Amino acid sequence: MLNSSGEAFLYGDANLDGVVDDSDFNVWNNNMFAPIAAWSSGDFNADGVVDVSDFNVWNTNKFQVVSQALAVPEPEACLHFAVGMKYIRATRSTTGFRCRAKLDKSRYPKKTIITDDQKAAVQLTRSRVLLKWNYTIRPRKR
Repeated sequence: MLNSSGEAFLYGDANLDGVVDDSDFNVWNNNMFAPIAAWSSGDFNADGVVDVSDFNVWNTNKFQVVSQALAVPEPEACLHFAVGMKYIRATRSTTGFRCRAKLDKSRYPKKTIITDDQKAAVQLTRSRVLLKWNYTIRPRKR
């Protein structure tokens, strides 16, 4: 599977090192039955709880390496989309803000150059969930 940045990942790879192995199992096992909505804690199906369903995701993919997984296209692309949408739909703020999401099939230009002024206008905060590509974007206070 590829994330939105084009980097490869595997279901069940909690530490995103490109291998589904015992270290990922240990992450799942250490958080088993905890109400944690974080990929890095073993919640691979994004239901907000680390449970046997997440173990099944790990078990299905154990001992796979990113390069092996990319050799054969995965038919589970819809699951990846669904997991992402579930995280987005579960977003709530303390003020009651709710987020809606839908698939955007628009085409966007690639390799767009962002100016220093444009970068300075926003604040990117890395999320605890899916660390490599999940950010919160806020306007920078002036």
